[in-house]
Amino acid sequence: EAQIRFGYSTPVFGSLNIGFTSNTFHIGEDRDEIAVTYNKRLARNLSMYATVNKSSAAEDETILLIGFNYSPWRHNQITARIEDRERSRTASIGIQKNPPVGEGYGYRAAMNLTETDVSNSYSLSAGAQYNNRFSILRADTDLLSVDSEFLPTYRASVGGAISFIAGSMHFSRPIRDSFTLIKVGELADIRVVRNSSVIGRTNKDGLIMVPELTSYFDNQIAIKDEDLPIEYGIETSLQYIQPPLRSGSCIIFSTAKIQPIIGKFTFNSGGKKVPYDFRPITVEVNELTIETQTGYDGEFYIDLAEAGEGHAVQLGCDKLQPSSLETQESMITITYNFNGITDRFELAIPTSEELFIDMGELLLNEKQELGNGGIK
Repeated sequence: EAQIRFGYSTPVFGSLNIGFTSNTFHIGEDRDEIAVTYNKRLARNLSMYATVNKSSAAEDETILLIGFNYSPWRHNQITARIEDRERSRTASIGIQKNPPVGEGYGYRAAMNLTETDVSNSYSLSAGAQYNNRFSILRADTDLLSVDSEFLPTYRASVGGAISFIAGSMHFSRPIRDSFTLIKVGELADIRVVRNSSVIGRTNKDGLIMVPELTSYFDNQIAIKDEDLPIEYGIETSLQYIQPPLRSGSCIIFSTAKIQPIIGKFTFNSGGKKVPYDFRPITVEVNELTIETQTGYDGEFYIDLAEAGEGHAVQLGCDKLQPSSLETQESMITITYNFNGITDRFELAIPTSEELFIDMGELLLNEKQELGNGGIK
């Protein structure tokens, strides 16, 4: 076997390739082939190609092929081609949209006309595929007519997977290699991306199954942080995972609800209420502490998210339970010091849907009665 190839390409001219192949066999006919192929982009979304292939063996044959590719919309393609052989001629036109990796749909439709020395035929083929959260649905049909004889075929299929993870059952599209279960706090409708392709959205529990991981390679898992509600924050929205062959895993993106507590602290000093301003306070929440201080006129700003666990991403299916970042405590303890007097003040936090929880004016040592200058 001997081959020689020549290629020339420029942005203006296009691409021209010429190849010659010669095969000599111990048994059978020798075969020589020469092929000339030309490709050119005619516009931003339109290209053409042409091929002339001449082969010589037991019988010589020349094939002429010319085709066009047009992409009117993203992920959609229209193709047209004409092929001429020694004893047949074929013309075809088709349109297709490849189905996405995640949720979404794809389709194809093509029409072929073939004329030979002994018969004429035409065919119409069409198919569609829909990927939802739980399965892949496909339907195809081929309508073939040969010399007025109608030969149709139809196909339909549905595929899915059931997984048991950390004591719970999950439905997904078919698992062909590795998979991961992703949790984004307790937040629903958050888009999850694998390698720049949107896989789907989280359910009401913040969960989504990603069944399309490639083993032993970097799989980039990310969430669209613009989908997070404005009152939630996250340390990072990106994680890489390199799973073993046909393995399962869990990735937890810990979210923090940013709902600061605001108000004013006052202090009973000798029967008179005075602002507890520009003084340090210690807030105990989730068995952790927050060091802060009050501002002018005793104003305070306490962000309980600062007492989070500090894990941006957690790996492991044993960590699927809601973290303390997502659980608002109903009671916090504040330690203060006023002119050498140190004491503790317990503050009950009400449930609120507001961005800020305004506690109003609070008297730290409220158990002591105020005099005429204050309020009982």
